[in-house]
Amino acid sequence: MRWLLPIFLVAVLPLQAGELTLADLDGGKQQPLLLGDKRVRVLLFVTHDCPISNAYCPEYRRLRMEYAAKKVEFTLIYVDPDAKKEELLKHRREFGLNQFKAIHDVRHALVKATGAEMTPEAVVIGKEGKIKYRGRVDNLYADYGKRRRTGATVRDLRNALDALLSGNPVPKPRTEAIGCFIPPLPTQ
Repeated sequence: MRWLLPIFLVAVLPLQAGELTLADLDGGKQQPLLLGDKRVRVLLFVTHDCPISNAYCPEYRRLRMEYAAKKVEFTLIYVDPDAKKEELLKHRREFGLNQFKAIHDVRHALVKATGAEMTPEAVVIGKEGKIKYRGRVDNLYADYGKRRRTGATVRDLRNALDALLSGNPVPKPRTEAIGCFIPPLPTQ
């Protein structure tokens, strides 16, 4: 039971948005918990080898296209600490994600700051670096490996974004993501 305490504390401590600066895959510096001139930021936690995460790439592109004019920024957060930069650049290119800023969270700084546990998992950052939503993109997967034949019927991330952009609270700020667990950090 001792391991639950640090995870719980991470989830409830306020984020120090301005203190977290990470390099992106293109050699720039990003402060993913700050909004800048954006209204909302979406962090998409992914791995290059998770089949469910990869299945969502067309939806990531649709979301980015639909919400870009509304000042919503989407950032890919690659969370496999053992992945090589070349693998991630190849993944981004092959899955049509070159228009996304992408960060390799090698030390899990964002994983810890947001409480993300799965890939794919979306974290929506609002004013003052506060998490407004964390969870699945939608309910396309009923369980691992069990994709709904009819497609998604609940679009949780879209619902969260639409609520925030209209000035309302997110109706369901936490949902459970289905996919691959975030790989652990290597032991030293």
